[in-house]
Amino acid sequence: MQIAEDFWKLGSFGKLNRRHVYFITAVSNDTTHMDRLLDLVNKQTNLKHLTFVIVDMGKGNGKYDLLAHKTLVNAEYLYLGGPFSRSIGLRKGFAYAKQIADKNGHKDAIGFSIDTSIIIPANFSDIVRSHTRCGISSYAPVCYKHKEPGGYWVTTG
Repeated sequence: MQIAEDFWKLGSFGKLNRRHVYFITAVSNDTTHMDRLLDLVNKQTNLKHLTFVIVDMGKGNGKYDLLAHKTLVNAEYLYLGGPFSRSIGLRKGFAYAKQIADKNGHKDAIGFSIDTSIIIPANFSDIVRSHTRCGISSYAPVCYKHKEPGGYWVTTG
């Protein structure tokens, strides 16, 4: 009963603001979109409560070079190689994020899958944090997906 009351009153919003968010993406030989997403993630507010997990399934010289980029956010890189499969990449990414969360003591961490071509605002990690209640709700916002020669709106999360 206490959990339901707290959900509606948001009495623990201060705690929610400090919950750690893990943005998880799977990528394969898509440096253009990955560079843009990394730039958007670096501009997020509340960076100390955010980790960006990149699962790279690129082949050979198609590996994403995270070291060549300045990262303000805590970024974790996992290279799998092999044929690209978004579902396998995200599943491995969520498992990796859970390992990191357990190691760092982030008990109520939030995992959020994000596509490389999504355009997100600077306060997106705060939006995800405030709209997700561990064990109670999930969050799947509608975001703009950038594709050449235009774009479209999609549900993500």
